[in-house]
Amino acid sequence: MLDCVHEAKNLLNRLDMGHMRGVAYDTAWVARLANDSGKPLFPESIKWLIAHQKEDGSWGGDVEYYHDRVVSTLSSLLALEKSKKKIVK
Repeated sequence: MLDCVHEAKNLLNRLDMGHMRGVAYDTAWVARLANDSGKPLFPESIKWLIAHQKEDGSWGGDVEYYHDRVVSTLSSLLALEKSKKKIVK
């Protein structure tokens, strides 16, 4: 039990020390945010989605987990459709 407490404290102390890689589902969610005129608030997220499409046309993590791939792909497609961008690789 003591090791778990020590590890948890170490993890909490390191939270501000690194960065996370982009995640397709979260990025697509942010990409769907728009202002009152319908323009994306974060157009760079659309560019990120286009740049990170997988070879098979899907989006998701590096580990092939089908639930992640399906949900991330659907979210990404919704964001790209909303932004009126074509999906081009």
